[in-house]
Amino acid sequence: MQEFSLPSGKNFRAVSSSNPEFRSHISDLVTRAYYNSHGVALNTADKQWANTIIAACMQLCMEERAKELNSRELIHLFQNVIRISEEHLRESKRHAAMAANVFYLKETALDSSLYEQATAASFQRAIPTVVGGLQVAHSGRVRLAPTESDDAA
Repeated sequence: MQEFSLPSGKNFRAVSSSNPEFRSHISDLVTRAYYNSHGVALNTADKQWANTIIAACMQLCMEERAKELNSRELIHLFQNVIRISEEHLRESKRHAAMAANVFYLKETALDSSLYEQATAASFQRAIPTVVGGLQVAHSGRVRLAPTESDDAA
């Protein structure tokens, strides 16, 4: 992990449970940030998601770089956390929809298979060309029977 990693595990749980005022203050700021972004209270959102956002914001506040921020700056920071989380939720829903879409899976699998076959076949189709000392191109194949043009040459 990087040197500026967020605290986690027992240390974070100990700090957050030993200081309910800290959790309450951060919860209020997260609620304000959510209201600023959506115009509705945080309790209208999924409870588990809201608790995750609050926990993430509490960890952010324990970070050295965030300790000097005032309430207004923290609210902006928390709005960023909310936006990032919601964007990831949208992407995961989009991926889940694609994973359950029969037509999409069929077409993607066929396209991928055809692309792989075309790529592999292009290596097998390579026709070697040998250039002789007279700068005459030769296919590299040996003819079994001479043709009339060979006799004239």
